[in-house]
Amino acid sequence: MEESVKDQLYGEKFRQSLEKGMSFPGEYPFKFIVRTDTDARAQIEKAFEGSAATVTETPSSKGNYVSLTIVLKASSADDILEKYKATADIPGVIRL
Repeated sequence: MEESVKDQLYGEKFRQSLEKGMSFPGEYPFKFIVRTDTDARAQIEKAFEGSAATVTETPSSKGNYVSLTIVLKASSADDILEKYKATADIPGVIRL
């Protein structure tokens, strides 16, 4: 069976990289850039609802985009992978 793009991006290699480079529990910063005229921001925030995360928003100089920095208190690499997968299908999102 062929791996999906989501599994390729956020699969076992990424998990191993996270486990090697981080200590858990720990804070992990997610960075997203979205247009302000879409509901992408609300969809991203919904994906993080109920988790131990803080959200910081920074608007672009012309107000067309907003940068979201979301710092998640992750107990494992799986917590991080889960959030990436939950936001992977939201259209118009730039992930940094």
